[in-house]
Amino acid sequence: TLTGSLKTGLQSFKDAINGISRTVSGRFLDSGADDDSTAAATSDGGVLSSKTPSKKGGRRSGRAPATDETSSKGVSTFASSLFGWISSESQPLPAPVAALGLLFMLGLMMLYTMHCVGVSADMYSAPSIVLQSHRSDGSFYVFDDFREAYAWLRHNTHPDTKVASWWDYGYQTTAMANRTVIVDNNTWNTSHIATVGRAMSSPEYKAWKIYRSLDVEYVFVVFGGMIGYSSDDINKFLWMVRIGGGVYPEIKEKDYLGEGGAYRIDSGGSPTMLKSLMYKLSYHDFAPATQKSLGMYGFDRVRQTQIGKTEVPLKYFEEVFTSEHWMMRIYRVRDQPNRDAGKASLRDSGGKTKASIPVVGFNAVLMSEHFGAFFTCATMHAVLLVRWTKGLLPPRQFEFATRLVLLAGACALAGVVLMVLGYVLQSPTFGWTGRSLTLLDPTYASRFVPIIASVSEHQPPSWPSYITDLHFAALLAPAGIMSSFRKLDNGTLFLILYGITAVYFSGVMVRLMLVLAPAVCCLAGVAISDILSTLTGSLKTGLQSFKDAINGISRTVSGRFLDSGADDDSTAAATSDGGVLSSKTPSKKGGRRSGR
Repeated sequence: TLTGSLKTGLQSFKDAINGISRTVSGRFLDSGADDDSTAAATSDGGVLSSKTPSKKGGRRSGRAPATDETSSKGVSTFASSLFGWISSESQPLPAPVAALGLLFMLGLMMLYTMHCVGVSADMYSAPSIVLQSHRSDGSFYVFDDFREAYAWLRHNTHPDTKVASWWDYGYQTTAMANRTVIVDNNTWNTSHIATVGRAMSSPEYKAWKIYRSLDVEYVFVVFGGMIGYSSDDINKFLWMVRIGGGVYPEIKEKDYLGEGGAYRIDSGGSPTMLKSLMYKLSYHDFAPATQKSLGMYGFDRVRQTQIGKTEVPLKYFEEVFTSEHWMMRIYRVRDQPNRDAGKASLRDSGGKTKASIPVVGFNAVLMSEHFGAFFTCATMHAVLLVRWTKGLLPPRQFEFATRLVLLAGACALAGVVLMVLGYVLQSPTFGWTGRSLTLLDPTYASRFVPIIASVSEHQPPSWPSYITDLHFAALLAPAGIMSSFRKLDNGTLFLILYGITAVYFSGVMVRLMLVLAPAVCCLAGVAISDILSTLTGSLKTGLQSFKDAINGISRTVSGRFLDSGADDDSTAAATSDGGVLSSKTPSKKGGRRSGR
């Protein structure tokens, strides 16, 4: 129904454009007409032609058919050139243009192949845990600090050891170090992440108590101040404060801002910031090391300033490993003396320590983004149940049962709606989760859900990223949408809707470029197929026309060549009174012989 209506609408739109074009073309052809028209009068069996004055703006009486014919041809050419993609037939392009277009498309496809190979090679040869930089001679310098640190944890800690870090590195720790983590990239319980943020934001003793309550034995931070790695935990620290403050009100972001309300780690930094565990774990023994390597005491290469507190002793944490470039720093949480023996006997007996933090569960049915899936599943079961019941009962009994079920279902539905409305009205977000509201309002997360806004993958993409990821396919996707309108069916309609919605969602967050990529590839393929069909068809038509022209030229040249030796005069034959009289009469210059 939808595709048929859309076809009818497009045809009506085309007819309206053709009508407007005919009117404009007729007015344009009449703009240079004379003010007078020619009238023809017939009198006494003869034809007398005279000029009579005509109304201003009138057409010449003898030129109306030619005008209509010219206007019709102009309109047809105009409509075909503008709206040829709507109709099933289009005007062929000139052969040279078609040939150049084919070469251009082949070049684009070659560039796209090179782009895909290059991106794939870069992705597979440059994992996120191995960083590279270019030397002055063009060679690569590899920073292997992440792998070194995870290897140290795997070979120097007990298999039951619990490791704490910010949640960004949870998957890497689990996969490469094979150790249990407190939070990772799939932690749905916000209180767990907020607890780690609270520990990192707290003074050393308070943080030590938090980690001991979680049975954490090792803590590591990512630090880039030595080599200039900007994606370190110091730059992420404010997100830890915001997420921790969302669960624990005693943590306030303003307490960590220095002079002028800016986030600083130099002498202008706030006392709360300089006393936090994150600051101490990052800058412990940092100042003497920079004096040796850089010749500047306590200079942070990322923040481009000298740190505010150069002497950073530790009492409750012990440094056990720092990678070659200081990117990974691992610390052991010191034990209480009276727990050493108990922990050793517990490990020797094969037991495992248990975290004391409660696990807060959730019911997925209450999450709004799952309602659609449950509703679809319930509808399918209801349809199958109706079909099965209809096959068992006689028609009259089935009709009575249907009315009864509809009445009971309406009452139950009204009760469910009232319950859902009560639940929604009690929720500050009206029952929508942060992820759903972020898709509907891209600014929602940055205002209300720090844990979502802190993820770089949840940020809107920049315009160059579309070309970087999709190459010229991003430019051909709109052409694919227009081509899909030519033959609307279920497949092309789905592709159009999929492409348009995927463009919106990819604009909300960069990780949804994964959703856009298949749609863009399909739409670009449709556009390329249509373009190649048009170009090859035009080239065939152009080659046939070129062949016909060559044949015509050949016939003309051959005739002229045969006639080149003929005399300028032709022979005329006249027959009179039963006899034949032959004489030469002058002929036009260059004319053929009358007998030829």
